[in-house]
Amino acid sequence: MDASLKERQDTPSLEKGRWGRNMRAHWLWWMVSCWVVVSVALVWGSRTARCEREQGNFVGAYKCRGCHEKEHKTWAASSHAKAYAILPEKDRNNAQCLRCHSVGTASHLQGVQCESCHGAGKYYSIPEVMVDSNLARAVGLKVVKGVQGCASCHVGHTPKLRKFDYDAMWKKIAHGK
Repeated sequence: MDASLKERQDTPSLEKGRWGRNMRAHWLWWMVSCWVVVSVALVWGSRTARCEREQGNFVGAYKCRGCHEKEHKTWAASSHAKAYAILPEKDRNNAQCLRCHSVGTASHLQGVQCESCHGAGKYYSIPEVMVDSNLARAVGLKVVKGVQGCASCHVGHTPKLRKFDYDAMWKKIAHGK
């Protein structure tokens, strides 16, 4: 018998083969199942998992408080701490508003947090990392100086009632060295 003919006989077809007479139905069921799983993963994952992943990198101002008590007090008394609370209810799920008013929707992440300016603290907030400023910067700590840090929220696209005056506003939240 010819080798190619024997190979074709040993390969299951969609009509019938080693997997039984209903192989086409099994194959169709398998393909539909895969399509459903992938579709659900893409839709659910793009919303929920992304949000959890993003929020998972933020630790919240309460975590910073342990080592930065003075800075935390300044923040807690500022408008930044209340930035999420002042949003109208209809805007609390608006990504355009949340990008400045919160680092996440979890209660401990609401408001303009330390991490809004200094970057997500999951990796640098560990005390053993924070004692080494080079290591802290290497794993995500942003050292912000001057108006550049404020400009991402306080100029351009943001709705405002008055012009942003960096010198006057910095006095309200001044912290650090």
